[in-house]
Amino acid sequence: MNVIKFGGSSISNPQNINKVIDIISGYNTSCVIIFSAIGNTTDQLIKCGKLAGKRNQDYKNILSEIKENHIEICSNLFEYNNQSEILSFVQTKLNKLENILEGIYNLKEFSEKTYDNVSGFGEILSYNIIGKLCQQKGLNIVIKDSREIITTKLINIGRKQVDFKLTQSKWNDFSKSINKKIIIMPGYVARDNFGNNITLGRGGSDFTASIIASITEAKKLEIWTDVSGIYTANPKLVKQAIPIDSLSYKEAMELSHFGAKVLYPPTIQPVMTKNIPVIIKNTFSKNDKGTLISSNSNYKSIIKGITHIKNISLLTIEGSGMIGIPGYLKKLFEEISNNNINIIMITQASSEHSICIAINESDSINAKKIIDEAFKYEIENSILSPSKIESKLSIIAL
Repeated sequence: MNVIKFGGSSISNPQNINKVIDIISGYNTSCVIIFSAIGNTTDQLIKCGKLAGKRNQDYKNILSEIKENHIEICSNLFEYNNQSEILSFVQTKLNKLENILEGIYNLKEFSEKTYDNVSGFGEILSYNIIGKLCQQKGLNIVIKDSREIITTKLINIGRKQVDFKLTQSKWNDFSKSINKKIIIMPGYVARDNFGNNITLGRGGSDFTASIIASITEAKKLEIWTDVSGIYTANPKLVKQAIPIDSLSYKEAMELSHFGAKVLYPPTIQPVMTKNIPVIIKNTFSKNDKGTLISSNSNYKSIIKGITHIKNISLLTIEGSGMIGIPGYLKKLFEEISNNNINIIMITQASSEHSICIAINESDSINAKKIIDEAFKYEIENSILSPSKIESKLSIIAL
């Protein structure tokens, strides 16, 4: 079995969707196919939720755009006599979305729970639209909601991780009952062990595909996108950038962590554990070689690529009171982690006089408040200086 994932740009319009179906039709082996939301639908959904939470009625205009786009796509893809079922399905889902957004507007609250419910609508629409279209075209497929398979568990407040044991068990139960060649599922969405809808993070459709590849022990995972692999640099910024033929798992993890947008960083771990190769392919140039990610890298260059992350803040804690005294880093990491702030990079002076952490600019003000409060005693007694923030920075990684 192979696992194949198509990103939002690959299914952004009827023409692209037909290209994807052509690719799917060419597979001779059984496979699970994961779909992202159509185009930029997820961004639009999140914007709707944020506007509704601020009691800004502009969310209705964006919701109308989402409706029009999906209805237009269905009208172009499905034969006229076969449109009623899919259009009814889409309208029902969008009516439910509209009701949720009205609730957010009335309560003036866009909580984590409603974020997960709202932002996952795009994948629920896309996999049903494409799945039903494939069935209409006579492909031997079954449609399965990945929320019924992928389950997470709470490891501490605000942090969840995939419960692979339970997810594996659910997959085993499902796979016994099917005899179809192709299984189509939505990416990004899952459920926690209480049955609540959750999402797997931006770019989480890659992660969905990796999880499914792991539990099915797939021969390979293919990720189809709008570029021909992972490049030596961002091709939009560097004209001389070229696709990298092959990378090791660890090299791919480093590149994705430091800004290579082709691959969502958590994707690698589940497939690396099972030694499942990953291939990055181009939907619009399907004969291109792409990038192979595996346990071995045949790419001979010492430097594999250059990546960058924009909108970074550098938060510095310094003071002679840290020198030779254990526990400061532990306390810093705990406070940052407990408030769900991601540390992208950390450096510490060899003298132990200062610690610098790189975080997303959007987290910087909150992080400073948290750290200054956590080290209030040390700051008031001149053991440490108040934390400092430098913003509008970028990280460049080789």
